[in-house]
Amino acid sequence: MNKYHIPLLPGHYYHIYNHAVGSDNLFREPQNYLFFLEKFKEYLTGWLTVYTYCLLPNHFHFLVRMNDVEVDENESLLSPNINKLFADMASKQFNCLFKSYSQSYNKFYYRRGNLFMQNFKRIEVDSDDYFVTLVLYIHFNPINHEITKYLDDWEYSSYPEILDPEPGNISCCEVLKWFGNTETFIKMHERNLFLHAKDDLDYISKK
Repeated sequence: MNKYHIPLLPGHYYHIYNHAVGSDNLFREPQNYLFFLEKFKEYLTGWLTVYTYCLLPNHFHFLVRMNDVEVDENESLLSPNINKLFADMASKQFNCLFKSYSQSYNKFYYRRGNLFMQNFKRIEVDSDDYFVTLVLYIHFNPINHEITKYLDDWEYSSYPEILDPEPGNISCCEVLKWFGNTETFIKMHERNLFLHAKDDLDYISKK
């Protein structure tokens, strides 16, 4: 199954990402990033938990866990249908997010046409190693794309948010548990310099 049609099943982890069409940017100025995150909350709160994210001028990455679906004993036999319904509705929520953001963006910048690639990609995160590598990869995107030299310099990323004593939309405690503790989380990011991040890119691209 290709990266455009993997079902977003309840209780599963996914790397979700998308890109602007052609040479366009999704975000031209700071208010765009903040508006997109507000729209993300509006359309996807209740559907998933965000563990890591990074917004770049022309694309974005999210590491998420789709929420569980509660069923009683009478519904258990229908679970495949329930899972399919959840997956279809979750994908629809993402598409509604992209459509809503695009409409506002186009209106504000006097632009026409599609803004996002038509089909967003999703890859299931199926191991602890992949989860940890993906967190590092997502956080290092601004460095890999030569937007900034230091993780702390890019505010449209979950890295500073995870380390903030008053976290916002990220499941910070859960992310830190995957690394063991905050100290290990920081040290692994510090060791994961530019060349190591490129190795992560190779690992991610093979998934």
